[in-house]
Amino acid sequence: MIELISATEYYAKVTLNGTLARQFYEPGQFFMAPSLYLIEENPLQELKHTYKTATQGYEYKLGRAGRAEFEETREPCYDLNLRSKERAAIVPCKMRPVILISQHAEQWKYGNRQSASCFLVAPVYSFKGNNDKISYPPEFIERTKAYVYNTFFYLPSCINPYFKEGFVRFDRIQAVHKNWLEHMKLKLETDSLECLLSWLWYYLGADLYKTNPLLFDYREAKIKAMGLTK
Repeated sequence: MIELISATEYYAKVTLNGTLARQFYEPGQFFMAPSLYLIEENPLQELKHTYKTATQGYEYKLGRAGRAEFEETREPCYDLNLRSKERAAIVPCKMRPVILISQHAEQWKYGNRQSASCFLVAPVYSFKGNNDKISYPPEFIERTKAYVYNTFFYLPSCINPYFKEGFVRFDRIQAVHKNWLEHMKLKLETDSLECLLSWLWYYLGADLYKTNPLLFDYREAKIKAMGLTK
């Protein structure tokens, strides 16, 4: 909502330093974290293991695993902490900015099972590619700004701290352990965070008019101005 929230009011610096900053986790904060790519191929790549008695160790090789292979009962792999019905999938990932969208998980423990210190994060994609040139068509960028796509949330660029223009992808939300979250001294301001969460709730099936009527009216006006139909 760049016309309603200026870039200077979109973000805020996280001014905490050192150990105190690394203990600070709240929705709207930016972090660097490994973002997993979506597994589209079926079968997928897996790391297969075979225990060799002669060497008393495991031998590994790449293979393919589909639904049938997941149903097979294999020898557990203690080196990888794999049970007989579990597989070691090879999933590409990339370190990229992410936005925290959840609170800290309530801690619990029951027998050998317990909670993990993890958060839901939404990865951030830049409109620019590796060569620092715009890699998306202008109409895509304008539609992202206008909230045409329910999976994308627009992020304007920021000079200080520096941040490239881009968008959040709700269809790539994932859980990340806090050990992998590297703090960036940047967070969304209250109004922009409210818009992000309202848009996320809309993606999850909520009534946008009820959750954020201002965002609803803005989107309606932009879609009409662009001559689009919903």
